[in-house]
Amino acid sequence: MDAFLYERGRTMLERVEGVSLARSMGMNIWPYVGTYGNWPRAIYDGYNYQQQIFTSVMFTGAPIMAQPHAYVNHLEYRRYVTYPFGVLAANERNLAGFENYPYVAVVYGYQDPPGFTKKANWGRKVDARSATLGAFAACLYGHVQVSSVHETILDQPERLARYKVLYLAGAPRLSNSRIENIKRFVRAGGGLVASYGASLYNTNGKRLERFALEELIRVIPLKTAGEVAPIIQNYVVMVGGPNDLYMLARDGVEGFDGYWANRLVPLWFYEPVTVLEGGSIAMDIVTGDGRRAFLPGVVLSRYGKGRVAYLASCLESLFHTDNMDVLGKLIRNLVKTVAPEPAPYELDAPAGLICNMTTNGNRRVLHMTNWTGNKFERMLTKEYYLAPLEDIALRVRLPEQSRVKSVNMFVAAASRQRNLDGAVEIVFPRIEAYQAVHLEFE
Repeated sequence: MDAFLYERGRTMLERVEGVSLARSMGMNIWPYVGTYGNWPRAIYDGYNYQQQIFTSVMFTGAPIMAQPHAYVNHLEYRRYVTYPFGVLAANERNLAGFENYPYVAVVYGYQDPPGFTKKANWGRKVDARSATLGAFAACLYGHVQVSSVHETILDQPERLARYKVLYLAGAPRLSNSRIENIKRFVRAGGGLVASYGASLYNTNGKRLERFALEELIRVIPLKTAGEVAPIIQNYVVMVGGPNDLYMLARDGVEGFDGYWANRLVPLWFYEPVTVLEGGSIAMDIVTGDGRRAFLPGVVLSRYGKGRVAYLASCLESLFHTDNMDVLGKLIRNLVKTVAPEPAPYELDAPAGLICNMTTNGNRRVLHMTNWTGNKFERMLTKEYYLAPLEDIALRVRLPEQSRVKSVNMFVAAASRQRNLDGAVEIVFPRIEAYQAVHLEFE
């Protein structure tokens, strides 16, 4: 199979994740935009159609439409289709042949081994789907270059090696050969973030006595006995009283100072672990009353040329439901801590500006799609308003021993440009629905 059609409702986030997932496998994808309606002679679509077109393309999908004939007679709403396809047609040479820039790879998960799923109130939970989607969302909303990748990438060392950071949230199925490929990836200099029960289950879903990635993450499951046993028994997550739990950064840990100093981070369901030699604790799990540290929360280690971070709590699932900014910042900080090189770009913009970098040889395209209209982010709901964004600053890192040959915009708009040390900065006073920057290096 070379390509497939993709029908995706639900959120813009899940659309992006699905397109990225297919493309990470080297497959072409035609995602439908909008939904299949029951009134084929009348069109009342809005910005949801337009922005889905832009968002599908920015992750190198090829959007298609159902029931387009109605636009022939229903002219009032035709602009939501003609505008995005017009912009893309005018810039087709900067779309064909491009692929996602490989930086962070979040392994897609959807299967839960027995005993892995945890549920709390108001729809909050822990499972593989919310964990991996939450990790992907934290990167996307924080403008960290990210791809959703299929678990089979762990069987393909050459494809995996293209990425700088591998993120294992939840419990992907990890065979012995996949464990060895992950070790090879980190040993060669790649970064690894693993959380909660990642590698604590085998391919049959059976819980193991120890983490299969123990050699890298440097922790082992803790037998809940001794002095920590009563704390584990009496202090639980999601309690609005004296028995509450948090994570707290240790003093003097590089990358966990400044913003993180004395800052309590809400805890979610967690794995009690003990740290082995070679691991160092960056954050502790602490009690709300007195901030007593009793378990490791974040453990850092090195393996070969690479760096590893283990997160004991499944905070990705909590971020997916609650969207707490401190959780997104922590997830992104873990990525930054283990990354072997700086991110390919930085973007000062609200989370509603979805961005992605694509590459083709010495050319880069940074796509930015505005989705500030997501107050109705649910299926079958039309959107007729987009809040424009102002004072957006983009800084693109130059490849080594390269300089900028040309910079062009997909949509004509005012901008300011200046050269920085090893980067080029472009400031947009205003972005409406969409903008993309094409850079060519020499």
